[in-house]
Amino acid sequence: MNRFLTLLLVFFLVNSFCYQPRLWGQEKGVFTDERDGKAYATVTYSIKSKDSTITVTWMAQNLNFQMPESVCFNNDPKNCVNSGRLYTWKGAMQACPVGWSLPSDNDWYQLVELFGGINQAGRHLKAKKKVWPEGKGTNKAIFNGLPTGSADSNGFYNSNAGFFWSSTIGTVAESEASDWSFVAWSKAMRHWQGGLGIGNAVRCVKN
Repeated sequence: MNRFLTLLLVFFLVNSFCYQPRLWGQEKGVFTDERDGKAYATVTYSIKSKDSTITVTWMAQNLNFQMPESVCFNNDPKNCVNSGRLYTWKGAMQACPVGWSLPSDNDWYQLVELFGGINQAGRHLKAKKKVWPEGKGTNKAIFNGLPTGSADSNGFYNSNAGFFWSSTIGTVAESEASDWSFVAWSKAMRHWQGGLGIGNAVRCVKN
């Protein structure tokens, strides 16, 4: 076997074992929540795997469904209108409309990998707006991420970051759950665990 055929064989073998799913296309949409009539932008990602193409639809805005276990940042209703509500984990698990659910860690990992991995995805999920003074967003993901801040029993904090719940319970303690965030000064996406009573933003993924 000559050198060219050997290299070609190696190329195909490497690709067959190391094939990574990749973004194949994006499509904008709108979903109206029948519970209160609020409309949300959505984005559907077509993801090409080795043998097939799947589609995954995310809300492209933070949820703003009023319910117990939720607040507006700084208790200001304008913040709910602009960037959605902050939910405890218990509230977040119940907040998504029928046909949608709180994304798991696997859902978040999949999204993050489509846009450069943990070290780059933050900037591509951030909205392309002046609300991000540093580490500006490209909104390549059409995710429209905003600095929504967070809340706990001591008040509100980190208005220069966006925090989102995952449905995955914490690996260290059952009193915690996974959350995902990006901050103004970094391109990275951060994966942490937070107490269940913390108030974070909610994105829903279509079942």
